Parts: sequence; C-alpha cells; structure tokens
Amino acid sequence: MNQTQAAVGQKRKEAAAQPQAGLTRSGVPFIVYDGLIFHGMPVKGAFPPKGLSDRKAEELQQAFAQILTDISFRYEFKRGVVPHKHCDILPGDAIMEAGAFLGYYSMYFARRVGPLGKVFSVEFHPGAYRILKRNFLANFPETATAIHKGVFNTTGTQKAFLFRNQANSFREDVILDVCKASPGDYQEVDVPVDTLANILAQCGFPRLKLLTIQVNGSELEALEGLDGTEHLVENIFVAAPYGKDGRENNVAPAMAMLEKYNFTIQIENRTGIYAKSAR
Repeated sequence: MNQTQAAVGQKRKEAAAQPQAGLTRSGVPFIVYDGLIFHGMPVKGAFPPKGLSDRKAEELQQAFAQILTDISFRYEFKRGVVPHKHCDILPGDAIMEAGAFLGYYSMYFARRVGPLGKVFSVEFHPGAYRILKRNFLANFPETATAIHKGVFNTTGTQKAFLFRNQANSFREDVILDVCKASPGDYQEVDVPVDTLANILAQCGFPRLKLLTIQVNGSELEALEGLDGTEHLVENIFVAAPYGKDGRENNVAPAMAMLEKYNFTIQIENRTGIYAKSAR
C-alpha cells in the first residue's frame, strides 16, 4: 500500500467516525455510505452557523434525499438494463462511463476493479464535473479519472442545456418535452466536446472491459465518435430512451450502429441496449 492509498484509507476511517451526513464549508452536502463519501451538488445560499430556518432545513433534507436516491439508482439491480449485472468485472479491468454525472456509478466500478484497474469518467456539466473530481479525490484518487467533456461526433464546443440534477442534455427538446422544463428554467452553456475515439487515445488506448453511454439523447452522436476504436471495447451499454425524428426512442438506430461495429446484441428493451464484441 502506497502513501496515497494509506491516506485515503485514513480519511475513510476518520469519516466513519464523524457524522454520516453533513455539509462542507463550501455548501456541498455529503453522505458516508458503505465506506465511501458521496458528495452531492452544492446547496445554494449561505447557511447560518446556528439556527436553521425551516426553508434551509428543507433544502438540506432534499439534498440528502437526492444523494441517497442517486446511490440507490446507480447500485440497483432491477432498473432496466443493468450493465454490471451482465458484465464480469474483475480486478485490474478498465471501464469508461460516458455521462458520469457525480461519479456514484464510477465509484462502484472503481471498487470492483481495485487498485490495479482504471475507471475513466466523462462528464460535460461544469458543476457536476467539480463534484465528480471531489468524489474521486476522496475515495479513489489513483483508480478513477474525471474528464470534463461531452461525448459527441465532433471536437470543440457544443451548446448544452442544464436543467436540474441529471436532467441535462445537448438536445433542448429533451429538456422541454421529457423533463418538462419551462423556458427560462434551464441554462444554456457552451461545454467542451470530443469523440470517444479521441478520448480513448488521450487515455492511452485502454482496452475497456465495459463502456457505458448514458448521455440523455446524444447517444447516436456518441457512437459515431467511437468509429475506429470500437475494437478496444469488450462490452458496451447504451441508454437510448429519448427518440427523435418521430421515433419513440433511439434503441433501433443505436442497435444498427453497434452491429455495424461488430457487436452482438445481448439485451435490448425500450430504454437501452447491452452488447458484446464479436471480435
């Protein structure tokens, strides 16, 4: 065990001895669960040192509830197509999560692959990326790498629409029609984007045991950007519940692209696809 791993272990022990939920000085809520520290999105506004108002107490309660909900969703085995249920993840494996949000699922993977494995987590939301880095630093500083980009079929910048929690997309129609946001309730920001092929190159061309793509409507563009490096991926999961051009979802075109890349479809339903390389 090196000094960094020892320091992380000590930090976890200290956290276990402290309250199991709290708020950092910068307003970031956290919960200690199963030996890991899960930070959530910052709570807006200042908190008095003593005497919480009813409104502030309710905001904190909602923040903690959101963290627990996200943990449950990422670790739950009964939600649609569950990638880790169908992939034999072993110590030393490499995994990439495109659309990692705060990194809760990536931390599950990091624990599975162990200190000899690698997890690469890609997230375009600027605020989520900051928390993603914080979570990795607190739990898996050597195993997990946070990458501030959106996965797309081009390189440069792309307009993104940020609503709340994980309701963010490169497609405004997803925010308006699916997330039911009203005009003015969401932000438009330019974020860096890159292709999966370029991102894999920047990570040293790792051979991925699993690639997960959950990018709220731009999964076809993400798959286009994998071209030329699909041979590096053994198993792939694509969430594709948000269709366009009159389609109910993007499952059928995503399946066609995966088959073109020589993947064999193992599982498909109306929200996602799990496939294995036929190479």
